[in-house]
Amino acid sequence: MNGNRTARILIAGVILLVLVIVPIVVETARLPYLVGFCLLAPGWGWARRMGSGDGGDRLALTVVISMSASILVATTMVATDTWSAPLGVAALAAVTVLGFVPHHRPGRAGGGSRTAADRPGVVRTADVAGQAD
Repeated sequence: MNGNRTARILIAGVILLVLVIVPIVVETARLPYLVGFCLLAPGWGWARRMGSGDGGDRLALTVVISMSASILVATTMVATDTWSAPLGVAALAAVTVLGFVPHHRPGRAGGGSRTAADRPGVVRTADVAGQAD
């Protein structure tokens, strides 16, 4: 079983390496990679956070969020007269990374939901009974 897992990891590593090197070596492969990145990467993490729906719904949401992020970045660069392809890709990469970063709200240690006792100004019955003694 362990040998099978190692083989899968090695195969996945080789495939990933080829996918990274191909657009560097073969110039005509850059456009499909960039289009795929722009259509899928920025919205993928954000769509996963929303979590509802099946795979098709999540894919549609991923594409909509990615297109929205791409349009926002492009419009911002045009409006500020700072058009730069590397800057645009870096901005979309930042949106992508932020989609996968875990988000914890203040006051929610461990990401759990707040109970009534955690809210300011809420007094538990046990606390009131303890003060009466």
